[in-house]
Amino acid sequence: MRIRYLVATPILSLAAIVALTGPVVATPQEAKSVVRVLNYNIQAGRGAGEDPNVDPPNIPRTAAAIREHDPDIVTLQEVHQPDTSGADQVAQLAAELDMNAYFGPADGNGSGGQAGNAILTKLPIVERVNRRLPDDPDTNNVKRALAGAKLDLGGGAFIRVFTTHLSPGLSDAVVAEREAQGRWALDYLSHSGPLLFTGDFNERPENRIHAWALADGFADTGGEVAPDPTHGDARIDFVYARGVTATAGLVPDTDASDHRPVVIDLEV
Repeated sequence: MRIRYLVATPILSLAAIVALTGPVVATPQEAKSVVRVLNYNIQAGRGAGEDPNVDPPNIPRTAAAIREHDPDIVTLQEVHQPDTSGADQVAQLAAELDMNAYFGPADGNGSGGQAGNAILTKLPIVERVNRRLPDDPDTNNVKRALAGAKLDLGGGAFIRVFTTHLSPGLSDAVVAEREAQGRWALDYLSHSGPLLFTGDFNERPENRIHAWALADGFADTGGEVAPDPTHGDARIDFVYARGVTATAGLVPDTDASDHRPVVIDLEV
């Protein structure tokens, strides 16, 4: 099996370098001590059971499902820019939620645009990065990426946030590809200070990537404070955290996507 690694190389497109939208937020004078994080695979704005060939994206519904929980930091997967209606989902969400946003594309979305991960936040974004993850072209033709941002908490404090969407599937080849993606991402996340590693991992807690994350010093915040399933009867969406403490959380019951969001309160 051939696993191709693109080691720490940015995806060289304008959208991959920067896609910053939303309002300019003034740097707070005092550091935030508690932040609420929401991770969500939004299925390109389509609800549970909806058909992408028939049902148009509904980003206002997605935004409402997020807004209900008033998060400070939002990490999203399956975001399209533009989507099949021609709309820029990142800009739409940033406007709906009154947040800064960064989009890290991973691959084409089949309709002339790009699909990838996004970070939205009430906090100032001071650094942005997007890295291509390993892929085996003989196994899966969908490329994957790791989007990251450094956020200003105020008072000289910062938190780094990374989000990803790993390859789905249960075949030996896909599992090997997914594990290569997870291992590469964890090796890359050697940063000091508060750090979040979130996303749709397409793996349950009993699998190897989860064990690797714990061994690398990450806490499974969902397992600690919000252990409910996030996709069907499986918990495959995670908010891993290092250098912060989870104090509360929930997995809201919503049909705005085929996944449910994970909401975590963190002391930083």
